[in-house]
Amino acid sequence: WRDKDWKPEFDAYARQQADPVRFPHGMKAVADHIHGLGLKAGIYLPVGLEKEAYGDGKVPVWHADGCTTGDIVYGDLRTTNGWDSAYKLDFDKPCTQKYIDSQAQLLASWGYDFLKLDGVGPGSFKSGENYDNVADVAAWQKAIAATGRPIHLELSWSLDIGHAAD
Repeated sequence: WRDKDWKPEFDAYARQQADPVRFPHGMKAVADHIHGLGLKAGIYLPVGLEKEAYGDGKVPVWHADGCTTGDIVYGDLRTTNGWDSAYKLDFDKPCTQKYIDSQAQLLASWGYDFLKLDGVGPGSFKSGENYDNVADVAAWQKAIAATGRPIHLELSWSLDIGHAAD
């Protein structure tokens, strides 16, 4: 069950942040609690830049001087994922990998062990270039490796078997 009125919140660098009501001590505290039970912690993110994080394209990217959210998406703000809830990332722009790197560093600093990346295609009920997120998968794999934390990357959404190597 999801509260349809709830909207994700983002930090000053367009990265997900904990809902202060639901998680008053933050996401690291959640992961620490889960680890304290002898379990591993996982988190879920959709591909792309969530629309609420865009901030008129002026939100800076963490540790990427001169990069903003306007520098990581296509200029026409095309959408992606199965819900069209995010802007498609343009990996021909150098700032885009830096944004994914910043997200991976955040998840690693919180102590998460798993990332479920959802809305990955091609292969879902939506097709076309906007829904081809193979570049996102490669960027996340690279970013996770750079954190030094072993985070298992899980894909969701019917990525076509022809992209198994990706």
